[in-house]
Amino acid sequence: VRVFCNFCVREELLKESPFLKVKMPQLDKLLPVIFTDEEISRVLDACESKRDKALCYLLLDSGMRQSEAIALNIEDIDMKTGAVTVLKGKGSKQRIVYIGTKTKRYLTLYFVERGVTDATKPVFVSENNGERIKKHGVSQLMIRLRDRSKVKKCSTHTFRRTFATKALKNGMPMMMLQRLMGHENLEMLKRYVALVQDDLKDASGKYGVVDNL
Repeated sequence: VRVFCNFCVREELLKESPFLKVKMPQLDKLLPVIFTDEEISRVLDACESKRDKALCYLLLDSGMRQSEAIALNIEDIDMKTGAVTVLKGKGSKQRIVYIGTKTKRYLTLYFVERGVTDATKPVFVSENNGERIKKHGVSQLMIRLRDRSKVKKCSTHTFRRTFATKALKNGMPMMMLQRLMGHENLEMLKRYVALVQDDLKDASGKYGVVDNL
């Protein structure tokens, strides 16, 4: 209704919006839902193919969005350095993320199984027709993993949120995490801080200025 009233003002159908003095209600800011370590193991164990496991490892290791992972071509991944060039990030912005040894290994096993030699081919393809996997295909995979692992919150975004939280707990500076996640500012990452309060308390005790004089 507020947007419609603003439209009417722009079109000179109203002199001013009746919503000018209306204060919008504040919505509860819920903590991000993430995987526990035990749930990560269950989800990975539920993978039935090398493709599924490679995709899960990539999402968890890089924090990439679902659409970004789908758009990857093999040439976008440097298997030596672990650098992954995200060419189709949110807002058409490019960035580089990194994956570790385990993820590179599972990707290599998947590529060998497929027998791919053309680096311009998609990283992840449908097991039915060999074409680039679509969002619907990934959504169906998440449903299967949810059913088999009994982890109800299993989704591609849970992988992304888990990456962010784990990275903060492991000591990654927020500015670096912001760049890896592809956020324009730190506002989106502030929600994750509440999940690492115990870690921050321990860090404060260890690195506190006065007590370490």
